[in-house]
Amino acid sequence: MSKKKSGVGKMLVGVGIGAGLGMLLAPKSGKETRKDIKKQADKMVKKVKDIDLNQVKEDLMKDFEKFKKELADMDVEKAKKLAKQKGKELADKANDLMEMAKEKGMPVVEKAAKDMKKKIIRIFALLFILFAAATSVFLILTETVYIFDFSENKNICFYETAVAYIRENTKDAYYENEKDYQLFTSYNGFGSYSDANYTYVFLWLSTGSYYTKNGKLYSASGSNMPYKFTFKDNEVISYEIPMDGEAYVLSIKRWFPKSMRHLYQKLLDRDNHTNDEIEKQVKTYYSYLESTEIQYGTD
Repeated sequence: MSKKKSGVGKMLVGVGIGAGLGMLLAPKSGKETRKDIKKQADKMVKKVKDIDLNQVKEDLMKDFEKFKKELADMDVEKAKKLAKQKGKELADKANDLMEMAKEKGMPVVEKAAKDMKKKIIRIFALLFILFAAATSVFLILTETVYIFDFSENKNICFYETAVAYIRENTKDAYYENEKDYQLFTSYNGFGSYSDANYTYVFLWLSTGSYYTKNGKLYSASGSNMPYKFTFKDNEVISYEIPMDGEAYVLSIKRWFPKSMRHLYQKLLDRDNHTNDEIEKQVKTYYSYLESTEIQYGTD
């Protein structure tokens, strides 16, 4: 196929339909108008017939190679929306040309416009397939592979630092001035993973605060749930706890990258009776009391 025909194909796909409509709609009258319409219609039909779908596909593929290289920097949703919009615009122009051909009584042009619309739809269908494939491949190739470290020895310092952080930042203004107020903690480490900037540490942590009053042991507050800590330079910079209610499990799932989402259930199973360990600590610490039966509420 000649370069001229290839150029015609590109022109029609881009702006040729609109230009053809402009020619057919130009204000003329009488015999001159009919001749001009016939002349311009013949030109349009020839241009439509000159389109080589394989050549258009080849041109699209060349552009698509460049497109794939730029994919990382693109707003994917915006690009998909733009491509869909462009395809609709071109299809609408083909419809306009068909309607114009019907009004002018030009079945040859109508058929050519129908063929053009089919080609436009096929081209953009191909583009969307390629776009989806490239996006999927890109996401697969660029998704970071994280290694989850379950080692207790390697994570023990993270665990201890995380627990110390919670102890330092857990305040109970209402009870902390009560007699022999104490905060107890127990945890079950789960593991960690790192990216280029941070280390993320997971553990199941139970806390419980207690005090004494009139020789009795009282519970002030407590919690028992999984935590996700974010470390930078071996220091805690933030932590997350699950959301309440129906969002509880989903919020924990989202703590993990997609490649390790399956670990959330193991974290949920990590409780391992950490509350029981706190109860032991409490009874040992307050063993000086006549009774270590825990009271709930106030006198």
